[in-house]
Amino acid sequence: MTRMPGRSRLFVLAVPIVAVAVTATPAAAQSAPPAPGQAAPVVTFPAQGLTLDEAIATTLQHDPALQQSRVDVQRRQGLVQQFRGAFDSTLFITAQYTHRTQEMSESSKDTERRKRDDLDEVIANREKNLAEVSRLSDLLTAIRNNPSDGSVIDEVARFSPATAATLRMLDGLIAQAAPAQRQEFSAIRSDFLSSALLGFEDELEAARTDYDRLRQDRANLGDAPIDEVFIDATGSATLSKLYRSGITFAPFFDSTFNGTNFKGKPRAAEYGGKGISDVLQFRAGVNVTLPLLRGRGARSVAAAERAAAIDVEAGQLILDHQQAASVLRTVQAYWNLRAAQDAVTIARQSVEFQTTLTGLTNQIIGVGDLPQVELARARASEARARAQAEDAERRLHEARVALADAMGVAVTGDPATLPTAADAFPQGGAPGAVAGLIDQAVGQRADLKAATRSIDASTTLVDAARDDLRPRLDLQVGTWFTALGEGSGPKALDRWVGPSAGVGFQYEKPLGNNQAEGLLAQREADTALRQIAQRDLDRRIRLSVVESAGTLEQAAARVAQAEAAVGFYETTVNAELQRFRTGDVTLLDTVITQQQQIDAQLALVLARQELAQRLAQLQFQTGTLVTLPSAAGARD
Repeated sequence: MTRMPGRSRLFVLAVPIVAVAVTATPAAAQSAPPAPGQAAPVVTFPAQGLTLDEAIATTLQHDPALQQSRVDVQRRQGLVQQFRGAFDSTLFITAQYTHRTQEMSESSKDTERRKRDDLDEVIANREKNLAEVSRLSDLLTAIRNNPSDGSVIDEVARFSPATAATLRMLDGLIAQAAPAQRQEFSAIRSDFLSSALLGFEDELEAARTDYDRLRQDRANLGDAPIDEVFIDATGSATLSKLYRSGITFAPFFDSTFNGTNFKGKPRAAEYGGKGISDVLQFRAGVNVTLPLLRGRGARSVAAAERAAAIDVEAGQLILDHQQAASVLRTVQAYWNLRAAQDAVTIARQSVEFQTTLTGLTNQIIGVGDLPQVELARARASEARARAQAEDAERRLHEARVALADAMGVAVTGDPATLPTAADAFPQGGAPGAVAGLIDQAVGQRADLKAATRSIDASTTLVDAARDDLRPRLDLQVGTWFTALGEGSGPKALDRWVGPSAGVGFQYEKPLGNNQAEGLLAQREADTALRQIAQRDLDRRIRLSVVESAGTLEQAAARVAQAEAAVGFYETTVNAELQRFRTGDVTLLDTVITQQQQIDAQLALVLARQELAQRLAQLQFQTGTLVTLPSAAGARD
């Protein structure tokens, strides 16, 4: 067979019909495509019938299988977005506050009790000393007022031996001195007493002041505590970003607060508290994690995202193939409807012919040229024709329902919601060379392309799973500045110290590694399954092209033969009817000839139907049934 230049006549005739249907607007009154979950629309079709372009456009708009494929593409796009989210910058904010009250340890309680006991002891000593100084001051006043009272000096000796010794020495000098000097020594003694009395008064005042201070200090301390309070607060903010290379970059800022005191006490130590100021610490820096083995590189880290993106392309190709499959189903149903309509027309013509023949038979019997029994034969033929017409009407109704089902529309009791076909069967010729059609099919079939991209997606996951067999070894590097202060935060933030730095390693190696090896086995098996399915699809496509091309040529030959037979029978039936009127042939001969004409006409309808369907099937197999305006337009 010689291949025709360009496309064969079959392709020239049929492809424009389907290609235009992708963007054509049907003449029927239609609603917008239903949203998922809504009822299918009811379409009122024009009385003159529906063209094939309009039927295909309605299918592309309402077919549930296409809607499912479009939603599946959206689902696949959602997966891409989900996996892309792993590389989004993520803000982590944590805050924690702890207020802890607990009983003090026995040693701490003993320490606080001893502190107060020691102070109580000091206060008691200070109180005794104050009494002694006060008594001594009184004795010195008595001596000054009564210098000759020696018992007073003996009592002074109990508190201040040095003062008593000085007084006895002066009293001895006065007693031994000449009268002229006695007055002088008496003056010295009086001055000494005044000076000593003044000193003891100052000491008494100081003792009283110290005593009052100690008592106030003791009152400020209060009772010894038995419980203590700890307050701890932490807060941090981290902005983490995982790159497709596997590196994680995470700048951070964190703060800590630590405070403690005795329960129910002011903070100052002189008031019974611990005397420890609150400590605030702030850090600002960045941490970087660099994977050295597992988790390094985009082939491992971004594998899920890349596979999902490839899967979106496969889903779009599946949608393209589903468009072709839905269009093929509609085209097949459309030509079935066209054939059913033609069969009804032929059946009605047969009824008219049989009715006319019954009338002629009755007339001929009336003039005595035919026996009465021939009228029963004519009426039987007419009844059979009417029964065939009713059966053709039933098949027509079924074909209209089938086309509505293929287009994805609903129907009501209104006959206008069931479509009728307005286009006639296409004329066809021979297909091109089979080898060229096979190459065209392998290059054009969207489902084969989808299978190939599906293998690419699975291979991406296999590569990632193989890389993930390695152990994990991560290098962790960090650097930061620190601010430390007591009391208030602003004071702590006045001065930052740094940079500080830290480095660490994290190593992880499962001893059995069953999880990673099992995942790799699953990925490889899934890839093998997809490769087997892709090779089988390629094989079946090639076989289907060979089959469709061969049957198409045979169908075209049958159409030519059926057309010739119909032409011959049309001439023969007209002649037979004339001869029946003149009595040259019998009624039986005329009925048989007319039945043969009907059979020839129905055979022509079936041949044209098969040719049109074979043509659409070959275009489907070669991937040329639906011609999209552009890849971008198809995706929109």
